[in-house]
Amino acid sequence: VQGDCVATYLAEKQNVLKSLEAIPGRFCLTLDLWTSKLTLGYVFITLHFINSDWKIQKKLVNVLMEPYPESDEALSLAVANCVSEWGLEGKLFSVTFNHQRASKTSAENIRPLICIKNPGILDGQLVIGNCVARTFSGLAKDVLDKGKDVIKKIR
Repeated sequence: VQGDCVATYLAEKQNVLKSLEAIPGRFCLTLDLWTSKLTLGYVFITLHFINSDWKIQKKLVNVLMEPYPESDEALSLAVANCVSEWGLEGKLFSVTFNHQRASKTSAENIRPLICIKNPGILDGQLVIGNCVARTFSGLAKDVLDKGKDVIKKIR
C-alpha cells in the first residue's frame, strides 16, 4: 500500500510540475508554521499563481516537519528546498510569512536565498514579514482573550 501511495504521489507531482512549467507568469509563496503539542513544527508552503485562464490558483506544495520550529533557519531551509525541488528559481514574485511568530531574522535569512535567482523580488523588497490578514486576526484573538471575562459577565 505504501508503495502505491508513493507512486501515485510521484506521478501527481510530475503532472503538477509540468503544469507549473507552462505558467508564463510568476509565483508567490506563502509560508505557514504550525506547532503541535509536542513542540514539533510543520512548515506549510503554498504556491499562488494565475493560470492561463486568468484564474487565481493555489497549490500546497510542501509540508515539512521541523523539529526546532522556533529557530530562524527553519523557514529559510524549507523555502530553499521547496524552490529547488519545484523548479521555481527565477520565477518567484513574493514570499509572505503567514505566521505571527515569524521573526525578522527569518525574513533576512530568506532574502539572499531568493534574490540571487529572482530579480523580480526587487532585492528582497517583496519578502514580506507577516501577512496583514493574519496580523489582524491575531490582534482580534488577543482582544477577545483579554475581554473573555467581561464577555462572560455580559452573557
